[in-house]
Amino acid sequence: MASEASIHGPREVYAKQGENILLYQYKYKGESRDEDDEVTSITRFESCYL
Repeated sequence: MASEASIHGPREVYAKQGENILLYQYKYKGESRDEDDEVTSITRFESCYL
C-alpha cells in the first residue's frame, strides 16, 4: 500500500474513502469521454472532502 500511495498521491485518498470507488477507477483509468467533465468532477469531488 505504501508504494501505491506514492504512485497515486492524493488520488488514493479518494479510493480510501470507500465511497465512489467506481468513480475513482472510471476517472483515473482514462475511460472518461469528456476530459473537461473529468476535471470538473474531480474538482467537485475534492471540494466534498476539503
